[in-house]
Amino acid sequence: MPILPFLIYSTIGTIAWVTLLTYAGYILGANYGLIEEYLGPVSKFVLVTLLVAFGAWLFLKQRQRESRG
Repeated sequence: MPILPFLIYSTIGTIAWVTLLTYAGYILGANYGLIEEYLGPVSKFVLVTLLVAFGAWLFLKQRQRESRG
């Protein structure tokens, strides 16, 4: 992809994402404790799932290397 369209699209996407997160933080800021109460366990589950998936991927890659060599 040429650099100019990449920079334009990347800048537009970044501005949209930062604006959305800033607005969400402004609206939800007063209820941070309540949000953490609900999303805390979910975020921990997602983190553990990602770590297990990454570990499984590394394990499978290692087995593939061993079987080739």
